[in-house]
Amino acid sequence: MEKAGLIIVVALAGFYALAMLVFSIAALPFGIIPLLALIAAGLFFAKAVKDKAGNTEDRKYDDQVEP
Repeated sequence: MEKAGLIIVVALAGFYALAMLVFSIAALPFGIIPLLALIAAGLFFAKAVKDKAGNTEDRKYDDQVEP
């Protein structure tokens, strides 16, 4: 059930980002600010995922804690 909810949230977020991208391009030159904001949010998200994946301290803690 939790997995299905996560899939739905990710799908909706992807759809929202795609719609924002399409409408920002359609509204050029006024859509450049939301387009830049979307790119910045994507870069911050990618950095956060990279930092989380490479953090050995978090992985060590996760292995020591019982589920």
